[in-house]
Amino acid sequence: MIIKRLVPTVCALALGVVLTACGGKTSGESASSIENSVGSSAGITAESEKAATVSTETVAEASAAGTESGEETTVSTETGAEAAGAEGASEAAEQTGDAGADLDGKKWQDMAFSMDGKVYQIPFAYAGIKDQWTFNLSDYGYDKGYVLNPGDKVTGTIQMKNSKYSAVRCMVGFMNTGKEVKDILDTDIWSFTMDISSADQYPEVELPGGITWGSTEDDIIKAYGKPDEDPYVSKELGYSVYNWFDHFTYKMKLTVYKDGGLKGIMLENYEK
Repeated sequence: MIIKRLVPTVCALALGVVLTACGGKTSGESASSIENSVGSSAGITAESEKAATVSTETVAEASAAGTESGEETTVSTETGAEAAGAEGASEAAEQTGDAGADLDGKKWQDMAFSMDGKVYQIPFAYAGIKDQWTFNLSDYGYDKGYVLNPGDKVTGTIQMKNSKYSAVRCMVGFMNTGKEVKDILDTDIWSFTMDISSADQYPEVELPGGITWGSTEDDIIKAYGKPDEDPYVSKELGYSVYNWFDHFTYKMKLTVYKDGGLKGIMLENYEK
């Protein structure tokens, strides 16, 4: 099956802020038809603001790495599947390791964490977790697949599902860190969020410095120092949100409950 796409300037604003991207396309659709379909679906929109607050960033420079506007690009979905099996598996092997591969000596800026016995370092290939954590593009109105140009990214709003941890809220963002057009399923994860506040069963997660679920505010500040801005405090719900930034390149957000300690993490690597 052949996927054809025309590179747009940006994608249109989506209905309900669920999933955001720039540059990707579904199979067999022109730039104008994509923009129309996005407007009427849960869709994919353009990420446009610089990471001055490290909550959004521009991907205009990434577009320069892709094809010029109006140039037609074709990729084979079969080739993409093969790449996931070969190149994707290779990347996953490089970017994940045994939990025993210790996190000691690493800083939070290294964007490393362990989950259920494996160590991941952002960005890492989605191939490394796709057997456990899945999503369906049709939930976002894209039944025919979605591709990303080199440098294009989708913000961290894609909700992952895991039958073993059905109450865990996990969201990721995808980025094509390669040099060729790729199916979104063959790209890397640059943004990772997990919240276990409503879950009884959840994966074991550890951050550098021995921080894990249940760690207290004191534990966290001892490991990472004071956050880079005053925490957001919800007295009614009994939690605080702490943010750390490093040169608008790395971001870590931790949600700590007065009763229960750490229950939410977010790591984002804006380097590429």
